[in-house]
Amino acid sequence: MGNMKKYRQDIHDLWCGKGFANKVTITRTYLTHHDEDLKDIAATGEELSKLTQKLQLLIKMILLFELGFEQKQIETMIKRTDTYRMLFS
Repeated sequence: MGNMKKYRQDIHDLWCGKGFANKVTITRTYLTHHDEDLKDIAATGEELSKLTQKLQLLIKMILLFELGFEQKQIETMIKRTDTYRMLFS
């Protein structure tokens, strides 16, 4: 259980430290509820595309972890993807 807690913290530090979770939440709320107050701060266009790609990577990371891969293995696999290189290079 300790490994899961550390892994969650690592994911949080990687993604959320830059306002990622906040942007996802705002965009989801805007797109779901059409809240006009959020229109100007919700992700659109290229930003929405990159946000979606980051979410896809995050889901892959979590799935790999749940399948029993170690954190270092997951990092190695994810960093080899074109999506990772495009988003983080």
